[in-house]
Amino acid sequence: MEIKRKDKIFVAKGEINASNVSQFKERIKTLLKFNSELIINVEKVNAISLAGIKAIIELNLFAFKQKKIFLIEGKQLSEFYKKKLNERKSY
Repeated sequence: MEIKRKDKIFVAKGEINASNVSQFKERIKTLLKFNSELIINVEKVNAISLAGIKAIIELNLFAFKQKKIFLIEGKQLSEFYKKKLNERKSY
């Protein structure tokens, strides 16, 4: 998983899962310290696990408490969630 800045938007690439979710959260928290508004584009993220979805919710709460704006653009989180549910059904 990597996050790169493109103008005012940060583009995430790869996967957000249990193995890298703590790094993802720390990176976003650091970015929020230096930006009053943080927009993450997830078009290049190919998978977000339930741990990743939980992390995004926690980060949204963290940003709110810090009086910062945290936005996700691109794919809807529901797309990742539905994909995850379909993968579980195929077992």
